[in-house]
Amino acid sequence: MLPVVASVSGGKDSTAMCLHLKEQEIEYSAVFMDTGWETQLVYDYIENHLPGIIGNITTIRAKIDLPDDLENIAVYFEDKIGRYSAMVRRVLLYSTFPSRRARWCTDELKMKPMRSHIDAISSDVLNAVGVRAQESSARSKLPEYEYSQKLGCDVWRPILQWSLQDVIDIHHRHGAAPCSQYFNGASRVGCHPCVFARKAELRMMAEQDPSRVELLRELERVVNDLKAKKNKPSAAWFMARTGRTGDFWPIDRVIDWAMTARNRPAQYELFNTPAADTGCVRWGMCDMSTNGGN
Repeated sequence: MLPVVASVSGGKDSTAMCLHLKEQEIEYSAVFMDTGWETQLVYDYIENHLPGIIGNITTIRAKIDLPDDLENIAVYFEDKIGRYSAMVRRVLLYSTFPSRRARWCTDELKMKPMRSHIDAISSDVLNAVGVRAQESSARSKLPEYEYSQKLGCDVWRPILQWSLQDVIDIHHRHGAAPCSQYFNGASRVGCHPCVFARKAELRMMAEQDPSRVELLRELERVVNDLKAKKNKPSAAWFMARTGRTGDFWPIDRVIDWAMTARNRPAQYELFNTPAADTGCVRWGMCDMSTNGGN
């Protein structure tokens, strides 16, 4: 069998996948693709808890150099975050945010670093990802094996046919607790927030991590100052799904919307779940649930 590189996100499915590989006595190397945009709970789990469950984890990240003026701004935000943030650096470099239409966050911050990591391995590899068909109808159509042009290797989904109960059971068999973010009410582990965040996730962020809302508010202000110098229209982290091109909502408006009652009129889901054939979901680089919307 080819050497196996297991994509690890800190989520329950990628952890379950690694435990499954261990039970099958399949050797693997675990790799975490760090965007510098996850919650501190995820980093604590990846760095301090998960290695004791699945073994050593190699962390990789995109390296983004900035001119001095932007470097100083990046360091300011990184001091607030507490770590190097490829996400913040990429946002500042091009004065733009990721969106449903421009998902550079996956390609540039995860796929490219993983491709470099895979290319540095002396032999062909098999990239194992924790994607499950039960998560959505679209994911149920994904194959167990698939060649990825972007990664330059075959991708294997070893727990594709597993149920949620299967995931819970293997955690129990190994006495493994999932990331504590789940116990706080999160349905997903990944970017904080993801551009596809759901209403409940945004409400939870506002209630449990107001400092991230403050950081986003400040980042939006800085980016729009940079855009104004280039005579470009303003933008924000979230693009509303209203059918209008360029309809961005500043973070405070988004949080106000997230706090409204579920049964209020016209409370549509602004930030829809990504398609299963693109981005983090397809390649198992974050753990995302499609269940629930409000």
